[in-house]
Amino acid sequence: MNSSARYPAFKQGVFLLFLFLVLQIGLMIISLTLEFFLPGPFPPFVRNLIPFIAIVIILAHGCRQNGESFRQAFPVRPFRAVLLPPMLFALLGLNIIVSELDNLLQRVLPVPEWFAKFFAEGGPELLFMLVVLAPVLEELFFRGLMLRGFLSRYGAARAILGSALLFAVAHFNPWQFAAAFCAGLLFGWWFLRTGSLLPCMLGHAVHNGLPFLLSLLQLKIPGYTEPGSSQPYWFDLLGVLLLLAGILLLRRKLAESNST
Repeated sequence: MNSSARYPAFKQGVFLLFLFLVLQIGLMIISLTLEFFLPGPFPPFVRNLIPFIAIVIILAHGCRQNGESFRQAFPVRPFRAVLLPPMLFALLGLNIIVSELDNLLQRVLPVPEWFAKFFAEGGPELLFMLVVLAPVLEELFFRGLMLRGFLSRYGAARAILGSALLFAVAHFNPWQFAAAFCAGLLFGWWFLRTGSLLPCMLGHAVHNGLPFLLSLLQLKIPGYTEPGSSQPYWFDLLGVLLLLAGILLLRRKLAESNST
């Protein structure tokens, strides 16, 4: 093993995923126990913070294992603004594609009513969690801790694939698996090429916030903003073209920056 190898290796990453689940269960038991002795239950927002508290505990564990400070362990560096447009193109294209993949899955495995209701009635608290907390803490966990560990031990493709797979599994439901896995691949590549978690966090925030934005704009696209059908063929094609254009343009911008 490389003497500069970081924590975790893939098997340790699987253990961290198991630990993530155990911590959530433990924190939920603690919250329910406290509620038993309090006059009333905690607000739903407090319970929804439990996964993020679990991530913070794991991040502290990762820093200790690598013997680094938080700033050393998780590089959140500025990156060139010229990279933003191709990143946005790729992200929008990916969002369209995974939306259609979700439509195909839901024909076989419909979304449960409770799951759909959670996202439909979340309100400002859900928006804050999905657009602020999740992008920051999940990127620190899966790209900052896991991917950096994998990159120090394996080839780039294997490391990105492994971290994206664990990121998808960590959602613990099949309806978010495709979106999380594909986004994990894209964000992993961004981190590899920029060396910064910042574009991953921004991309994650945009990806999670798009449904809220489209709802405000009241756009009506079958299968995309209106569930229950497939997306138009032209819309799927637009997604593919945006994704390819974003990736190719980003590669060109990165090559230009490396040559100067």
